[in-house]
Amino acid sequence: MSENQLHKNALETASRWFVRQTDSDFSETERIAWLAWREQSPANEAAWQAVEQVTQKFSLPGVSTSVGIATLDRPASPARRRALQQLSLLVVLGGASWAGYRQAPWQEWRADYVTVVGEQREIYLPDNSKVTLNTDSALDIFFTPDERRLLLHKGEMFIETTSTTTEQRPFIAATQHGDVQALGTQFSLRTAGEQSRVDLFAGAVEIRNAQSPLTLQLNAGETTTFTSTSIVSPSPLLSELPLWLNGILVADNQPLPEFIAELARYRNGYLLADDSLKNFRISGAFPIADTNAILDSISRTLPVNVQRFTNYWVRVVVAKS
Repeated sequence: MSENQLHKNALETASRWFVRQTDSDFSETERIAWLAWREQSPANEAAWQAVEQVTQKFSLPGVSTSVGIATLDRPASPARRRALQQLSLLVVLGGASWAGYRQAPWQEWRADYVTVVGEQREIYLPDNSKVTLNTDSALDIFFTPDERRLLLHKGEMFIETTSTTTEQRPFIAATQHGDVQALGTQFSLRTAGEQSRVDLFAGAVEIRNAQSPLTLQLNAGETTTFTSTSIVSPSPLLSELPLWLNGILVADNQPLPEFIAELARYRNGYLLADDSLKNFRISGAFPIADTNAILDSISRTLPVNVQRFTNYWVRVVVAKS
């Protein structure tokens, strides 16, 4: 079964659970089964969060938006039942907003290559170039007679292009913020929110904004960020290759909330840092294969507590004295 179908099935099941909970005869046995289903896989928990986000976004009449509250004391009126049936259709057709949850939206699920949280994937292109797709990423590949184009919808990738005398088509890696044209290079490209970032390890690239005529040539050993209309002046790179290729997450006197946000990319569900942590800093090299071990290490070395509400909802806060 394809990954797209698995996500769709999870959404359909989540919708049925939500509708079932509105019935007055929803039993304790069913409630336990529903909780067990949510814990069964990250995809199931993500689907449930998506259903709840739909009810909040569209304010369906008579539908509770309280997380995990079974509506045992309310009969399922015909109007309410119709609203819940509309909810099921809305979710399955892709109307769910997944903002804030670490799962790919529908348009990203349809990409040529998708990695789930914690996964890395190597892709060999028809021209013998190589792409390594990092955690929680989505990539489309378009090779035409005129160009070789990679479109990164979300996440991060490392690219090793080939330089041959027979290949004349430009090699372009793109995000929503612009194009990065390469020639015989090694570079990483990451997109998130309002900007994208390029780290250039060998060769040269030219960056072009999506909505302005600005361009910038980046040279080996430099990094920069860009939006749709601007490009930041380059700064020196601190490593020879992306350390995530070797499964390492590095912090160098980094504010703890920033580090937690980076760690969250490799972990299913919500991983949040309390605002009170902004004055704490962290340094070290951490293996990203075990995010729980990293969190435990942080709690041992800094005056913080790791609050685990569920496997998919974790919060880091200042320890009480």
